[in-house]
Amino acid sequence: MPSPPRQNRALILAREQFGWSRAELARRVAGASRGQIALESADRAIKRIESGQVQNPTEYYQGLICEVLRTSAVELFGAPRAESPSSAPSALTVTCRKYIPVTITPSLAARVAEHPGMEAHEIDGSRCSRMVMPWPHDDHARLTVTVFGFGVLVAELRQTVAFANLADLAVWRHTSYEVDRPHIGDLLRRTWPAISASPEYVLGTWWLARSAWAGQDLDTAVRVMSTPSALLRRQGDPSVEQLRAGAEVAERAVWQQGFEAGPDLVDFGLSGVSVGYASWSGVAYAPLAVDRALHPEELGDVETLYQALWSLCHTVCETAEVGHDPQVDPSYGWRWLRGVSSRIARPRPTETRQVRSMRDAVLETSQLRTMLPATIDLLRDASPARTL
Repeated sequence: MPSPPRQNRALILAREQFGWSRAELARRVAGASRGQIALESADRAIKRIESGQVQNPTEYYQGLICEVLRTSAVELFGAPRAESPSSAPSALTVTCRKYIPVTITPSLAARVAEHPGMEAHEIDGSRCSRMVMPWPHDDHARLTVTVFGFGVLVAELRQTVAFANLADLAVWRHTSYEVDRPHIGDLLRRTWPAISASPEYVLGTWWLARSAWAGQDLDTAVRVMSTPSALLRRQGDPSVEQLRAGAEVAERAVWQQGFEAGPDLVDFGLSGVSVGYASWSGVAYAPLAVDRALHPEELGDVETLYQALWSLCHTVCETAEVGHDPQVDPSYGWRWLRGVSSRIARPRPTETRQVRSMRDAVLETSQLRTMLPATIDLLRDASPARTL
């Protein structure tokens, strides 16, 4: 089934910035044609272009519209291409898991672990406690809190959302991250008033549950999903509508020209089974053979532990950067961290190729592969038992 037409919001916003109606834009385009286009024809053409019935108008119309609006064709329509139904974006449903870590003290972590509802858990040999909490902002979302004894609490907010296209996903990611991060902080502080720190960042994973993409189009879509901010403009202070308009133009360019995210994008999919990519911005995964693909909880546990370790390393490194010796609970000193580092980095004889590839991809793109040895060295240098 073909996708319904999508409005060209970039064009609509461009004319609205001049305070023009569609009829006024048509009048000016007809005037710029110097008698080559009748007003009625221009009005019909602008209506079809703005409504999305025509995604790529002729070069002549593009030139006239860009001349009148004083902008480029790429800004309004993306790069020119022949129409290709197989490359047309279509509706998708995604389960997004947002990981929001908060650094606390080990003593507070112990008290949090005793909270009613907390249950003992373990991830790759690292003991922790976990509970599900109500999320008052969305009845369909699921919030899980995992606390580690070394002093990091990781909130995981799970939401299944339908999007019209990748641009829609990119804008939702940007706006929801900004809203959910302080909401998580407020909820944690209400539950445990001793928590004083606020979440610094959100890391998202995207599990593609439904789409009409296949083959190279699916590969392109998953790569974009792993770093959706590439579709968004970074300059100025754009409104949500401006972000969406620009993202839709950028998405059209992706389908026309391809998407190259550079060497920092790591592929961990398995041919015929899954498509998966990890980047600094996030992780995206599309199972092709559900019975042979990764299970969502496998990726979920890895991200929970890795984000907790990332926060620990970040705190230790920040302490050293301001000239102080990092202090940690003796139970979680450099020897303990060295053991954790070995457990998550060393292949296991019973580990499947898919799981190992996923672990390596997340380890590499999160920078933990370099952060862990640096943190171990800092803790070893600051250890009271250090001998020279």
